[in-house]
Amino acid sequence: MGTIKVFISSVMEELAEERSVVEQTLVELDMLPNRFEAWSASPESPSEKSLAEVRDSEIFILILGQDISEPVLEEYRVAREVIPNRILAFVKKVQCSPGARAFMKSLRHECVYKTFQDARDLGPAVRKAIRSLMRDLLRKKDARATSIRRDSLIEESVELDPGEQIKWELSVQDGDYLSGIVDEVDGAPLNIYLMPRSSYVKWKNRERFEFYGEEGVGAYDFDDIYVDEDDIWYLVLHNPARVYSREVAVDLGRLRYE
Repeated sequence: MGTIKVFISSVMEELAEERSVVEQTLVELDMLPNRFEAWSASPESPSEKSLAEVRDSEIFILILGQDISEPVLEEYRVAREVIPNRILAFVKKVQCSPGARAFMKSLRHECVYKTFQDARDLGPAVRKAIRSLMRDLLRKKDARATSIRRDSLIEESVELDPGEQIKWELSVQDGDYLSGIVDEVDGAPLNIYLMPRSSYVKWKNRERFEFYGEEGVGAYDFDDIYVDEDDIWYLVLHNPARVYSREVAVDLGRLRYE
């Protein structure tokens, strides 16, 4: 599991399903969910423990439903103090209590929140927001970089027979960015998957997995994908056609900002 710790804050009983969905989404993104249900026994009071965990997290996710509690308000207050630019808020479309409505009035002026209907559409919303936040943070970091080194990982053209797939194994390091393009010469449909080892194992086992790329496209541009730990990544191409071969050009490199 990844090392980016993400605190999940909400009223627990009302939003139990939503909390579980967010936890699963973070695991799929190779991040470390930080929520009350998973904490071990501690001599600290629950309020002391929760606020300490907020301070120890890199990202803060707030889920607001029908009601809000004093512990959630305190967790949000601390997050505003320590990581104000890493707060992601999600508001459920329900009839809110007076306390929740009052909090939302102030929330509107402090961050842009995303509304959701139920737990099913919360997962994709969290996934999209996390990726957008990481891109923004990395661009700010990159603006301070003095130089960029690029190492080529794959630079070749291949032909895939109908139904054939091809795989490359890539060795990457913490702090690398993966950047490049996969281009089917004639723009015909192609399935493109770039993923870390944990996702590759799920893919091989026919489980749900997270990846960069697209299915059924002619080309895909990999735009500075950040690697947060030393690992093995895989690029897999699959020709879904039953009759025609595909000629594919691959140019994928590893960038390091120094």
